[in-house]
Amino acid sequence: MVWRISQDDVEIYKRELWKDLRKFPRNSAVSKNVFVKDCLNEDLMKVELAAIEIIGKNSQEKICPDVSQVHGNCIHLEKIRGIRVFDLLRTLRSLEFESRCGRAQAVTDRLFARCRARLEIVQRALLNLEENLSFSPYPMEEKLSSIVYLLARILDVRVSEQCDRELVTFANYWTENCNLIPFRDATTKNMIFADPVLELSNDSEELQRISTLVSKITEVDVDYWESTPIIDIDFSSAIHRTSPEDDVLSLHFHEWTYGSQPLTAQALNLLPDIFTKDAYRAAATLMVRYIRFGGRKLAYKIINPQGFEVRFRYDNPFFYFKGLSRRCGELSTAFVEDYKTILVLLEKIGYEAENPSESDKYFFRFDHFRKYTNEEVDYWQENPLESE
Repeated sequence: MVWRISQDDVEIYKRELWKDLRKFPRNSAVSKNVFVKDCLNEDLMKVELAAIEIIGKNSQEKICPDVSQVHGNCIHLEKIRGIRVFDLLRTLRSLEFESRCGRAQAVTDRLFARCRARLEIVQRALLNLEENLSFSPYPMEEKLSSIVYLLARILDVRVSEQCDRELVTFANYWTENCNLIPFRDATTKNMIFADPVLELSNDSEELQRISTLVSKITEVDVDYWESTPIIDIDFSSAIHRTSPEDDVLSLHFHEWTYGSQPLTAQALNLLPDIFTKDAYRAAATLMVRYIRFGGRKLAYKIINPQGFEVRFRYDNPFFYFKGLSRRCGELSTAFVEDYKTILVLLEKIGYEAENPSESDKYFFRFDHFRKYTNEEVDYWQENPLESE
């Protein structure tokens, strides 16, 4: 195989996958306790505001940051101090691996129960968003097909005509059957466990944070783990509608959260009184979510390795490609039969990327993004408030 990356490939990556397109003002000029979010355009700003408002009205506990003002397309939000739930969970996993005492795992289970209950509240609230806001189906061409073709082209993996047809058929299926609920994007990277003591502003504070967590686990402080607020951030994705299983997959079936729920249509449906469980739809959503999770990380690793080493230093992009057919088959064998060519292609992409030839290994060291662009980028791993 001979890998190739063109300037056009980098432009596609920048437009559709690069997470650092939006520049985050780090501080408000008004208050050090305010974070200013640039929503890029008016539609995204309106959706973000509406989502925060409707969730607040439908929840007895605080779920979202408070909004202090709006200026143009920028929302002035309460600055939430703490640790992302993602980073908290991965640290707890490491502590459990070291101690084998079950305490860190018990805390992990408690956190998942809280996040799952909160996601149900969020999903129910988002169903009530104002209908005059601008919503659209989850864009399959932009979010799925373009990633498949981009990675296949770079890795010199042939896309058959049958795969082309299946991608078109799948996009039609998705639009007709999965355009059901605003997309929260409920990955644990969009949730903050709001204890300021656990905030990490530089790497030197990592040991102190671990020490604090060890003491909290050792003391078995149940009230601490139950009462410390968990705050959801970033609702811009709600401008798109998706399936009801999508956010549940984002919460429970990320690489670092896999196994926190059984992979069944029932476990993936938090609103059974509204949506009938649908194994085929759940399998379709799993494929979409894993293409997005794995495809973005793999594109970073190949095209923008500098960004990958910072943003995704704890992530393994190959996880989302390996055994994808088997996982989808656990939900629906009919889905695997209908889209087996796509699934085989995805696993081939993952395999080729994980097993580069000697001549292709340099791709993981050479930053093509920097070669073809003049972007000045300040990458961050945990949150955009780091290193202030």
